[in-house]
Amino acid sequence: MKVKKTVNLVIANVVNELQGNDKAAEVLLAVLRSVHTDGINGIPFSQAIEALEAIEEEKVSLYADFITAYAAYFHQNKVPFKRITPQDGKAMKEIIKTLMALDVCEGDEVKALQAWQLVLSNADKLNAFLKSQTLKLANFNKYFVEILTKLRNDSKFRPNEKEAKLGKYA
Repeated sequence: MKVKKTVNLVIANVVNELQGNDKAAEVLLAVLRSVHTDGINGIPFSQAIEALEAIEEEKVSLYADFITAYAAYFHQNKVPFKRITPQDGKAMKEIIKTLMALDVCEGDEVKALQAWQLVLSNADKLNAFLKSQTLKLANFNKYFVEILTKLRNDSKFRPNEKEAKLGKYA
């Protein structure tokens, strides 16, 4: 009985630490699948597993949406889309994290995806070197802050005064 209480306490502490920690969620899922006790704070493990898997699916969906937008960028530029390597996957997660942290996105996934699509649709306004860096996610991530700065400061990218007053880009 003491072991069950200890396991429940440990799992409850891990659950509290899950916010924004993908690795902790994976570890907890593994623990929940392997340990057979009464559950977490009265919640059966099956329900806890379903809730955690839903969180994981949501994260995978956001990642997939970003990759889909990136693939569309390749298609739009008539460049063959290459397989995503583990380094590219890590770079995409960093790009997502960077966009989510921007004041403009306010941690909103939809706004972050819209910002990503906006960056991709305006990549042709970058100089030749930076534009070439957009063809590999690892390089894109390496120069991402510089790319964002160039696009933000480029007069071709900014709205004109009339559009700004109308609130089109607020």
